[in-house]
Amino acid sequence: ISRAFLFFSFLFVGLIFLLIIVYPQDVHFGRLLPIGSKGFMEILKASPNAFVSLIGFELILFIMPFLKDPKKSLIVLSFANLFTVILYLFLFITCVIYFSGMQFSLIQEPLLYLFRGLSFEFIEKIDIIFLSFWIVPISTTLVIQLFNASLGVQKLFSIQRKTSVYLISF
Repeated sequence: ISRAFLFFSFLFVGLIFLLIIVYPQDVHFGRLLPIGSKGFMEILKASPNAFVSLIGFELILFIMPFLKDPKKSLIVLSFANLFTVILYLFLFITCVIYFSGMQFSLIQEPLLYLFRGLSFEFIEKIDIIFLSFWIVPISTTLVIQLFNASLGVQKLFSIQRKTSVYLISF
C-alpha cells in the first residue's frame, strides 16, 4: 500500500506541474503575500482544522511495537511524515497562487476544480483520473486508522482483533 501511495503522490505532483505549465496566465505569486497579514491569533485559530490532515505523528506511537528495528524505522517514518507535509504545503501553495481569497470561499474543492478545466485531445477529463488516483491515499489512511482503532478496541475490551474490526466497521 505504501509503495502505491508513493507512486501516486509523484503523479499528483506531476499533474500539478502540468497545470502550472498549461495555465500560466492564472498563476499569481503575489497572492502568497503578505504572509501572516491576519495576525498570529487567526493562524492559531485555523490550526486545528489543518492538523486533521496531518495525522501520522501519533500513529507512529501505535506502529512502533510492531516494527523490527524501531530506531531505524523512526527515521523512515519521520521522513514519510515530512514528505506528506511538503506535499500538502505544495498543494496549498498551488491553490493559493491560482485562486483569490473570494474564490476560495466559493469553491469547495479547489484542487479538483483546477483539474476540471484541464483537458487534452487524448484525455477529456483529467479530474476523473485524478479522483481515481486519489482513492489510493484515501484507502491507505482508512486502513491505518481502522488498524489503530481495532488495536485500541482489542486492548480495551480484551477481544480478538477480528471481532474488534467488525465492531468498528459498524
